[in-house]
Amino acid sequence: MRWQAQTRAWLEKRRANEFTKDCVLFFEQAFGVPSKLYPNDAWFGIHDTYASLTIGNMWLAALYTAPRCAYLMVEHDLNIRGMGYLPIRSTFKYVPLGFLTLKNWDRIIELNKNQRVWDSYARACELILQSPISRNVITRNLRRKARLSEL
Repeated sequence: MRWQAQTRAWLEKRRANEFTKDCVLFFEQAFGVPSKLYPNDAWFGIHDTYASLTIGNMWLAALYTAPRCAYLMVEHDLNIRGMGYLPIRSTFKYVPLGFLTLKNWDRIIELNKNQRVWDSYARACELILQSPISRNVITRNLRRKARLSEL
């Protein structure tokens, strides 16, 4: 698939080949729920410093390169050792959500295998629809992105 090749090339350019398989799996898993709920409204793209899956003006899942971090929307702090939590302020008024964060890609394999994380992500993907930010499409933010339904 084209998005997988682009992700591999992006990681190779950043000398992160050892994370390729796990980072591709991270996005494969992240695509699952939005593909069923809103395939025409979710977008994936690769930019200089990050790769992200979004709906509206909100990251659902992202990998950032400087420093190497991962973000995955979840419904609440899961209190998993080695994984952080960052509240998403723009969701507070509607349904408070947050990002599970990894400060290093070394733990992405652990994240990929954690069913509790992916269950929380699935619920967050549904809950984000209650927030207007999920419908706030900013055209300039779609540059270099493709609809999930077209991947």
